[in-house]
Amino acid sequence: MEFKDYYKILGVDRKADQKAINQAFRKLARQHHPDVNPGNKQAEARFKEINEAHQVLGDPDRRAKYDQVLELREHGGGWEDLLRRGATQSDDGTYTVYGSPGDLGQFSEFFEQLFGGFATGPQGAGTRGGRRGFSGFS
Repeated sequence: MEFKDYYKILGVDRKADQKAINQAFRKLARQHHPDVNPGNKQAEARFKEINEAHQVLGDPDRRAKYDQVLELREHGGGWEDLLRRGATQSDDGTYTVYGSPGDLGQFSEFFEQLFGGFATGPQGAGTRGGRRGFSGFS
């Protein structure tokens, strides 16, 4: 999954308030709207990107979660720590993380919502107290 900097897409600072985010969105949406640029595939793609950025940054809960991911990315965070907590890498380059969602600390809720929960690993088979895994990081 390609990481997108939604702040950069909207041209706003990370500390921007909701009013500034909404103003930037409206300005860019008008400029790149498909009705203003009929047949322009680049403008249409940019319009979709602008909408996606606004859907995240325009919602305080989504924005807070997105900011957590930004923080994690910027501080190298996480993947090495995740591996120390009990992840294994398979031959195809994906990681399987074992443990409970709570083992992921402050990001457990974010990952739970982002990925829709954790898949049950072979040890857990859906029973309480078993080890659960999520496979899919590459």
